[in-house]
Amino acid sequence: SSDLSKLTALLVALGLFGAYAFIALSLALKELAFKQFQNQDAKGPLSLEVVNFATAVWQGLGLLLLWPFNFAYLTKLNAAAYFPAAMASLRAAGPWLASYLVVNLVYTAVTTSVLKRLS
Repeated sequence: SSDLSKLTALLVALGLFGAYAFIALSLALKELAFKQFQNQDAKGPLSLEVVNFATAVWQGLGLLLLWPFNFAYLTKLNAAAYFPAAMASLRAAGPWLASYLVVNLVYTAVTTSVLKRLS
């Protein structure tokens, strides 16, 4: 039982590391996009919305790749039970979720504009 809880803690840590690694990599991809764009003969500036959309797709794909890991190692629920419970929790946390989304959108806009200026 103690070995199982240690393994679970390790797997949770690996999952969190994977999720944050995708976020860090998205920042690196933004920086790369700005650098590559500067090296081309482009007419006009690179759209921040396009960069944010591309990195959002990247992060979404990364998180989708973590779902099999979640069901294999972290949760004891199957997908049919997990997703309805998750949706009920999200509905219950509506005001907090809305606040989080606003803060996250501001954070994303600020970091992207800062990366663009630094590039």
